[in-house]
Amino acid sequence: MSERLEVRALAKPKNKTKPTISKIIEARAVLSKQRMQGHSWADLADLLSQEGVHIAEGTLRNYMGMIGTAVDALSATSQGEVSDEQIHRNVSAQMTKAARDRAAKKRAASKLRMPIPGGQPFMLPPSGDKF
Repeated sequence: MSERLEVRALAKPKNKTKPTISKIIEARAVLSKQRMQGHSWADLADLLSQEGVHIAEGTLRNYMGMIGTAVDALSATSQGEVSDEQIHRNVSAQMTKAARDRAAKKRAASKLRMPIPGGQPFMLPPSGDKF
């Protein structure tokens, strides 16, 4: 079975589609220009959809914000032009940090809700009452 699996894997074409964020990074100049000319995020998301890049307007807005933050940070520390690859690495780091922060916040919130083993559930007094 291992040999057949390896033969099939070699014969199968590799999926070489770019991540959406990479496509947005490449189009950032045009998207920024169109935004400055008054197009809404929904308009830009629709234009991208017509090009085969399906993205929600809120996600596009968030991505463009992260790209702007990355370009500013990289421009301040580097000399010369900032590459798409540098921007992608910086944005990926921002996304990873945001995911870690959300997970930590979720863990902290779940610890607050956990009852004490063998104890009564914690209940707040009705509003206006004092402890």
